[in-house]
Amino acid sequence: MDFTQFDRLVSISRNAAVAAEAHAGALSGARVATSVSIYGQNTFRLRINPIAKPDYGLIVAAADGASNVTWQGENAVEAHTKSASLTLASDATHALGIELRWHGKSILSSITDEHFRGMAKPLEASRIA
Repeated sequence: MDFTQFDRLVSISRNAAVAAEAHAGALSGARVATSVSIYGQNTFRLRINPIAKPDYGLIVAAADGASNVTWQGENAVEAHTKSASLTLASDATHALGIELRWHGKSILSSITDEHFRGMAKPLEASRIA
């Protein structure tokens, strides 16, 4: 498998019809359906292109609703619970990023230097292989 051939998600924009859903734009120009849901305290579900994939019924509980999924401007969506938050965001110079926070402290976030296995891709790569 050639890991340099994945199509990168570079932007996210609001789906006007549903607060917890978005459209992610790929580097190739494709638009990908994306959704963020909360299932219980501190449990998030991120689905990228959920329309193309079957639902295998692995999650039997219902989502807690979209009241805790909010948009921060036009290019960032955040799902938050009492202790945790999951944010998807993009801007003009960075690809789509993800950040998971626990009690306000970042515990998982996307790389920011656009470098993967010695292969710098477009979008302001800041490290030389």
